Amino acid sequence: MSDFNIPLSTDDHVVIGNRLRECRDALMHVMTSAVPGTRTYQEADRSLAALDRLRAELEHDLRGTTRAMGFDSFWRTARRVSGSRPQISFSMA
Repeated sequence: MSDFNIPLSTDDHVVIGNRLRECRDALMHVMTSAVPGTRTYQEADRSLAALDRLRAELEHDLRGTTRAMGFDSFWRTARRVSGSRPQISFSMA
């Protein structure tokens, strides 16, 4: 079950995940630039931990969304038939 009133699409998860990854990179830059033990460093550290928890929750939600859509059983079946994860390509034509 999703934590959202209107469940996020897989595209939403991709966009949000990319932005959170960029935010994480910015926080890591702050942490490497700040003096350890200062308030700035501590706030960045706490923010980074909260960001990682949020990303984990979104990952959990995404797995629930894809299972509900039947993708999970598709991958298990494809792996059982071929012995590996199938390669999918998309065309914009």
